[in-house]
Order: sequence, then C-alpha cells, then structure tokens
Amino acid sequence: LCLAVAGLVLMGQAASPPGTAPVAQFTREPNLDRSGDDLRRDVLSASATVDDCANRCASVSGCVAFTFVKKSTTVPEPICWLKKTVPVGYESSCCISGVRRD
Repeated sequence: LCLAVAGLVLMGQAASPPGTAPVAQFTREPNLDRSGDDLRRDVLSASATVDDCANRCASVSGCVAFTFVKKSTTVPEPICWLKKTVPVGYESSCCISGVRRD
C-alpha cells in the first residue's frame, strides 16, 4: 500500500481521504501571463510557490485558472491572480499560469 501511495504522489496525484473531494488539477503554463478576468488578487508571503497559488484557486468557487507572478526585484512578494475565465495568455518570464483540468 505504501508503494502504491508513493507512486501516486510521484505522479502528482495524491490519494484523497475517503469522503473528500479530490483537489483540482491544473495544467501548468510556465512563462505565460493570463491577464484579465480576475476574481481576486492575493499577495502571498515571500516564500510562497506556484503550488500555493494553485491551491487557492482550487479552494475558491468559480476559479478556473490562475496566474502566479513570481517574486523579483520589482515584485517583493509573489502575487496570485485568480481567474473566473481562461483569458488569452502572453509570453512573459514573470509568471506561471495554470488552467483547471478536472
């Protein structure tokens, strides 16, 4: 059983406890900024990752995509933009976007 669970985790699919809904899965889009159609803008802690942004989207009703703006010299704390639609994407090294695929 432990090997089966470990295999699922390595494939990016954590097993859900009985009676709970699985966490939403997202197709990651490195170096893509999806601007517009925002549900909300969350400023994250300096150590936050794109996974933190994806988890926020998964937990917000109506969120179908996100754009994670990476910490940089001009952005002191990462920003997570939650999206109500999947807007057109633009190539940019500032960001990682994700689109819900569940």
